[in-house]
Amino acid sequence: MNRLRRTKGTGSQSAFFQITVFSFSNYLSELFFFLRGLFLARILGPEIFGVWAQMKLALNGCRHSSLGANDAMVREVPYLKGQNRLASAEQIKAAAAGINLVLSTTAALLIALLVFLLRHQLSPGMLTAWLILVVIFPLRQMLWYTRARLRAEKRFDRLSLVMLSLAVLTTVCGVASGFFFGLIGFLVALGASHLLVLGVVLKTACPLRLQSFRLGLSLRLIRTGFPIMASRFLLYFLYNVDQILIWLLLSQADLGLYSIQANIITIVLLVPTVVSAVLYPRIMEAFGESDNPRKLAPYLIQPTLMMGWMACLLLGLIFILLHLPVKWLLPEYVASITPGRVLLLASFFRVIANMSMISLISLRQEQRLMRISLAAITVCAIVDGLMIAKGYGLAGVAVGTVIGFGFYAYVAIASAARLVGLTARRAALFMALTLAPFLLMSTLLGTIYGLIPEQGALDRMALTNTLLRCGLFGLPMALLCATIFGYRRQLAATFTRR
Repeated sequence: MNRLRRTKGTGSQSAFFQITVFSFSNYLSELFFFLRGLFLARILGPEIFGVWAQMKLALNGCRHSSLGANDAMVREVPYLKGQNRLASAEQIKAAAAGINLVLSTTAALLIALLVFLLRHQLSPGMLTAWLILVVIFPLRQMLWYTRARLRAEKRFDRLSLVMLSLAVLTTVCGVASGFFFGLIGFLVALGASHLLVLGVVLKTACPLRLQSFRLGLSLRLIRTGFPIMASRFLLYFLYNVDQILIWLLLSQADLGLYSIQANIITIVLLVPTVVSAVLYPRIMEAFGESDNPRKLAPYLIQPTLMMGWMACLLLGLIFILLHLPVKWLLPEYVASITPGRVLLLASFFRVIANMSMISLISLRQEQRLMRISLAAITVCAIVDGLMIAKGYGLAGVAVGTVIGFGFYAYVAIASAARLVGLTARRAALFMALTLAPFLLMSTLLGTIYGLIPEQGALDRMALTNTLLRCGLFGLPMALLCATIFGYRRQLAATFTRR
């Protein structure tokens, strides 16, 4: 039986059906977030948009304040269901809810205290904005709990609805409030949207059953999930070390210019995010049934190869088209085009590393993943710092990010491939095949831009040349992707055959 199509338990649809539904809602949600970012960038300007980028870094970083309770729930609930221990799974959900309530409130109070201590370094407007963000944090944290719980229960239809509702509300209400009242108006609308969505989802999809809360179980849950959380926090730090260094070493306007490209790159990164979110509970069920790491090999090989090819097709087209929305809609951000294109290349390595990261977590190799992440952060920070010191600016930071992400991706892939039973020779071949689409994409883009250079002005000839570049790149890459997709099972079988 093909495990990727198996149906079982709460998530009665096939994995591919859930990936399709979840992908559609994710892309639609990210489309709204993308539009929100474009409108905010135009309304606020690079400097204030850079302040919002700082706030997003803080808000997303505080997501890990659950100390791993959500990560443990996502891993243990499907694992326990695979062993038919349903009562234990319900107790874990209740414990995770209690942990999130207590720790998110505590963290919000500590952040408020820090903002109060630093109040003399902030203008009255910025002080108000950061205090509003403090109120948003526990609401956002509880929404993360509900999303993690819906993932663990494989209720991706409800999860998709929650994500889409939040995206629509924060975009429509946030942009309207930002237009009239600036950053503070946007933050008020953001908080109100979080409160509304959280109230609805707790009432209809994820009712809290805190009467089942047990302190001992909560502590065990933190012990289980903390290594996963720590490894994910290090990954978060790795994925954002470039923006953090720009925040510390360059200006708010530079951060605003650089972070506008993150809105675009997020679209590319949805491919691995969606696939891994759907497959992770199934991986844990498969591992719970046999405890045999070789059972996870198909989940590593086939999705990684397919995502690499699909991502390169999307990356190349965005690379070619990137200058159009920036020059048309955001002329103040023209300086972000070159670093944005370099960051697109870096995002390829995040795509292909994602299933390896999930495999390492599934096999309880969080310590190994943390060491890999720490090494990659060091590489990225050193190269990015040198680029800034040498005066290469945002483009130099983006180049350093490519190097750091590439290092992380292939150390993680090599480690995961060996753990799921691939021989050294097959692991090396697997790594080479994952790199092939990137090399082909880079060669094609270099050749096309050599033949049809990009012009500065956006006249009719420039638009015609852009469309021609899209055709010269998209047609051969699409044909290759379709061919590879048709032979995906045969390719995966070559690595798992005894």
